[in-house]
Amino acid sequence: MSTVPYLLVGWCAVLGLSAVWLNQVTFARTKTVLPFLIAVAGILIVWFWQRYAFTTLVPHSGLTYGYFLTRAGVKAGFWALTCPFRVGMAFLSICFIAALASGWRAGHRGALLCVIPWWLTALLIFALPSMYLDAQGNASVFI
Repeated sequence: MSTVPYLLVGWCAVLGLSAVWLNQVTFARTKTVLPFLIAVAGILIVWFWQRYAFTTLVPHSGLTYGYFLTRAGVKAGFWALTCPFRVGMAFLSICFIAALASGWRAGHRGALLCVIPWWLTALLIFALPSMYLDAQGNASVFI
């Protein structure tokens, strides 16, 4: 479990490198890569926000069954899970629209379909920590 943060940051690095490569192959312009790289930076910032909120608001003894459903856990759940996740999704949506707009202005309208899988991957990588913490704190995953 101690290697998971490094793995997630590594995935963001791979995501950033793939954004540079995808833009070089698809658009061959430097302006079109900015929304992609800003999105990767936004993912990292939201993750650090989640980590800080989690370490300050959740008891150090760890999560218990249904912690985020208790009175004390509702505040922690909002600031460590709900708010960062919603802000991050809104930020990624804005970056996605900016990427589509910059690709459209670059004149590569048919190539815009090639960037949609990248954005879906970015959304999935961004959502992984939130899904894990939500499932752990709410005990919504039954094995």
